[in-house]
Amino acid sequence: MAASARQCRADRTWSQYQPQFEAWVAFCQQHSAPAVGADPEVAAAFLTETRLSAARRGVGPQAVERASAAVSLLHEMAGKPSPCASPMCARVREEARRTLAAQPSNTAATNPGEQPVASPEDIRALVDKHIHPSTPLAVRMTVTGAVLCYAGLLRFDDLAHVLVHEDLLRILPDRAEIFLFKGKTDQAARGTLVTIGRVDGPYCPVALLETLLLQGQYQRQAAVRPKRGGAPGTWEDAEDVGPLLRAVTRTGTLAQVSVRLPAVIKPLTYHTFRKRLNELWAAAGVTRSLPPHALRRGGATAAVANGADRMEVQKLGRWRSQQVFEFAYVREDAARKQRLTSYLGLGATRLQG
Repeated sequence: MAASARQCRADRTWSQYQPQFEAWVAFCQQHSAPAVGADPEVAAAFLTETRLSAARRGVGPQAVERASAAVSLLHEMAGKPSPCASPMCARVREEARRTLAAQPSNTAATNPGEQPVASPEDIRALVDKHIHPSTPLAVRMTVTGAVLCYAGLLRFDDLAHVLVHEDLLRILPDRAEIFLFKGKTDQAARGTLVTIGRVDGPYCPVALLETLLLQGQYQRQAAVRPKRGGAPGTWEDAEDVGPLLRAVTRTGTLAQVSVRLPAVIKPLTYHTFRKRLNELWAAAGVTRSLPPHALRRGGATAAVANGADRMEVQKLGRWRSQQVFEFAYVREDAARKQRLTSYLGLGATRLQG
């Protein structure tokens, strides 16, 4: 069952939650309970133990949220309801949020399991520092990629699969549409459409994308040839026009504009992109370590904090599991949660009987 479940998710998902998976399995073995199909009481006890351990280590509530998300993910992929959806587990998570020292979302993660989150201020600092008329192509490519990850809730694997062919990347008056032919939650390569809206001002992801395509002189139409084995008058692409992220020459031009199929232009590697991004963060005065995935977390957090519909955010980010989305990606601050009480009618004004 675990093997078949694993095929439904990319390896990075499993490695990301590996410590929590192992802790859960060990806990269940210790208490003679099944790791898949455990009772809510067992899950609540596991989360309570995680909370107590986090308190001893001075770790924030995210440790409990990640443990809960890992258990939920394991059950989801096995086709079983998660015991962490029970009210008693919800109470443990709320206790963790209330009692554990929260790690601010705008500070670097200092403990294993604490994940950094990019803020709107970080994005603005990155653009303000590096985007100007004479920006080198490699720098513009990296900054634009970072903003697309933030605005489109993209993983790096998604960004690497953004292809510039006009059929796969459409620039419209009010939005950009990106067709991803494969992603972390789309291992069968059925494809999905990601829409990023156009906004006013210098931080608009669509405007930044348009400028990058123009400066890089990307070729967005492929040469065609008669389709092999097809009906007369049918055509197919004869060349690959490549990904958005790709190698740049020392003179500041694309190393490859197009190649004859079956050859393809390779995207930048994760290591190369992250190294460049780290250097640009530092130059922009952002001293925290913000890997590419911090942009996805930051976009989701900012959207929810500013009133976006949670289900729409989850759909844009292509999270299959609501538990993972809620407990591992959205970072709501205490002030936002505190404001909910103001809606309960318990303020200074008394109701007259």
